[in-house]
Amino acid sequence: MKINCVVIDANQQSVCVLNDYIKPYENQIDLIAKFDKPLLAFDFIKEHKIDFVFIASEFKDTLGSQTVSKLENKPLFIITSADSECGTGGLFSNRADYILTPAEYSDFFQAITTLRQLRTH
Repeated sequence: MKINCVVIDANQQSVCVLNDYIKPYENQIDLIAKFDKPLLAFDFIKEHKIDFVFIASEFKDTLGSQTVSKLENKPLFIITSADSECGTGGLFSNRADYILTPAEYSDFFQAITTLRQLRTH
């Protein structure tokens, strides 16, 4: 069964890197949409079954715990940031992992592995 994901990031290079890393997993991961505006992404997530979201750290406050708590189906979130300190603070209870950008494939793979483990529990 495929898992659906969304990318929320204004940095096109980061979006391209994540897209390239997801491509080999197309039979397992479906990248449904990419957004550079978090509120548009939130509206999309409300209307679609999304399993996880790659979200740039600068958008995490916009989609903070109060906004996410309003979602009927709450996806897991993987924070992406160039700032190593951003990964230590909690975004909200649905934070699955953190990737330091520019993303290395090993970090992406670890985040996906963590995500799979959380989804099976």
